[in-house]
Amino acid sequence: MNRISCWVPAMFCGAISLIAVCTLFVAPNTNAFSPVFLCFLPMCFVFVGVAMADMQREIRSLKVQLASQALRRHSASDEVASPVVPPELDQP
Repeated sequence: MNRISCWVPAMFCGAISLIAVCTLFVAPNTNAFSPVFLCFLPMCFVFVGVAMADMQREIRSLKVQLASQALRRHSASDEVASPVVPPELDQP
């Protein structure tokens, strides 16, 4: 599921575009596809935002894990190490 989640926005955009094109062929003289396309288009941006937020959260957690591993490696070699936490990791 993790590999598919980043492609959900593109699949959703494709689905609403397909609905719009099919509606255009079924009823060519109406603008019935416009409300569907325009009302659901913001959902694509919401999906992209959620995917990006998840990726940023994962990157932040990997940076914390990397910093803790480096700290353990330095403390295991009997060196005095001070933990260096980048300023962007201090933010929630």
